[in-house]
Amino acid sequence: MQIPELLERLHGGKPMTRHAAAQALGRMGPLASTPEVLRALTERLGDVEDVRWAAAWALGRIGLAGVPPDVRSEILNSVLTHLRHDDGDVRRAAAWALARMSGATRPEVIEVLTDALLRGV
Repeated sequence: MQIPELLERLHGGKPMTRHAAAQALGRMGPLASTPEVLRALTERLGDVEDVRWAAAWALGRIGLAGVPPDVRSEILNSVLTHLRHDDGDVRRAAAWALARMSGATRPEVIEVLTDALLRGV
């Protein structure tokens, strides 16, 4: 399956479909490192549990290496937003993804991770 089709499925109606699409994108690793894929997976960090964790796993596998700085900053900021979510499971998934994403070591990331840990992630 090609990336455009997987993106369409990632935005699909059934959680099982979104979960499978996230996993397929994650298996592609850095080859799936496009702004559209990264944005879509980051959005899914707030999804139902199975989809959330598949998206976190995929983000960790894909990483941010080779992503333009403006897109990398956008994706990191989106993940950081999920670290501030009221739902602890959403925060854990975001922290898990962030810890495994290459290129995610900016000082503000460390600050927000510390804050999230103090809140009980």
